[in-house]
Amino acid sequence: MIYKKKNFKYDKKNPAMLHIKDKDRYKAFYEFSAEENRNVVLNSYKRNNLKFIVPKGDIIDVGCHVGYNVIYYAERGFNVTGVDISENAIRYATERVEKLSTEVQDRITLINSDISDLGDVGKYDTVILMEVLEHVIDPEEAFGRTVPLMKKDATLYVSAPCERIGNFAHVRGITEEWIINEGEKYGITFQFKNHKHKRGVKMRAIGNFK
Repeated sequence: MIYKKKNFKYDKKNPAMLHIKDKDRYKAFYEFSAEENRNVVLNSYKRNNLKFIVPKGDIIDVGCHVGYNVIYYAERGFNVTGVDISENAIRYATERVEKLSTEVQDRITLINSDISDLGDVGKYDTVILMEVLEHVIDPEEAFGRTVPLMKKDATLYVSAPCERIGNFAHVRGITEEWIINEGEKYGITFQFKNHKHKRGVKMRAIGNFK
């Protein structure tokens, strides 16, 4: 479907949150969102969120939006793969990447895919799932699909608000208890470096296989 401003306004007023009831509508919403926010400068916000991450080896950023984290780490010498459901987001990420040096460009791979449809893209040393689980249709599926991206000694970094905040795209909060329970299903233990801010508490979890 083609998602327009009128669809957004209708969905925003609907307590049923129609944009997460149907996969096509969900994808269309994020195509719209990327288009609407393509010129929003989030660099400082993203950098603040990255403070709890200690990157190593090859990196994958699940839900990379327009490539802020991907570019940040590639400029620091890491090979980075970015994945996002939105074609528009990947297109704008590509435009940003094309402005970089060839050396940095060669360290970046961008993939347009829903995490649930992601094929074999290899395994990584650092897996970033940042500001994603509060948005997706099924957080258990998204988490479960992310785990196979981890090497045995990989580190998984997860961040999300603990409670649903005002952003329409946020459909839930993700608690420590939830992420601990999900980790136990896959043999992952978490440490927490939560961050308090004026809108509540952001859960920041660092996970490794037992």
